[in-house]
Parts: sequence; structure tokens; C-alpha cells
Amino acid sequence: MDGWVTLKTIKNEGKLKDIPVSMLTALPPDEAVVGIKTIALIENYIVKPFTKRELLDKVRDVFVQKDRTEQEVKTLIDKSIPKVAEEYEHLVNEMTRRARIVESMEKSKNISLASGKSTDEIIRAQKEMIQVMNKRVNLIKEKYGV
Repeated sequence: MDGWVTLKTIKNEGKLKDIPVSMLTALPPDEAVVGIKTIALIENYIVKPFTKRELLDKVRDVFVQKDRTEQEVKTLIDKSIPKVAEEYEHLVNEMTRRARIVESMEKSKNISLASGKSTDEIIRAQKEMIQVMNKRVNLIKEKYGV
């Protein structure tokens, strides 16, 4: 199995599906080839070469962000707004994943991907999507005091 098949297998397995997966690879993910839904399963994307410190920082970041988001979601649930809590959790997780992928892709700038797109095009599109999600997250924070 390649890494993408392994990722899908892990995320489709009941006992394993909540394990955060970081991909270590030389090339950034090409959503036109792999699929955006598959890329969305990755918690972190680490481009080679990387240092031990970078790897440890990225793994630590996954758990720190997860703990922070869980606390914010708990605050929303405690305020009896579970639908907003669910939306907030989804947005923050998706925004965080995209930001991590952008950060990793910026190390591999100007690589032409199998789809013919450049990493710069993908980075630009991802940053725009992050901005849209961030606006909604901030609205929720302001409205509900998260």
C-alpha cells in the first residue's frame, strides 16, 4: 500500500480513525490527483528534508491545537449550543489542517504538480479559504464568548 491507501485504511477503521496522521514526503499533496477529501484526513504534512526539532514541533502542535479546540468546543457545549460547537470544531480543525499544509508547501515553492498546478497556485487558494473560515470562527468567538 502507498501512503494514501494506508491513510484511507486507518481513517476507515473504527478503532484507528481518530489517530492524527502526519504525512512525511518529498512532494506536497496534489489535491487534483489525490482528492481534497483524502488530503483533509491529514493532520499535518511534513516535507522532506526536515530536522528532528521540526518534526517534534509539528507533532506537539497537533496535540496542543487539539486540546485547545476541545476546550473551546466544551465551552460552547456548556452554553447549550451543540450545533455551533460542531460547526466551530469542524472549521477550526479544517483551518488548522490547511494552514499546516500551506506551511509545508511553502518549503517546496514553485514545484509543478502532476495536475499541472504550481504549489504557488494551491497555496494562494488555500490561504483564501483559511481567511473565509477564520472570519466565521471569529464571529462565533465574539458572539458566544469562546
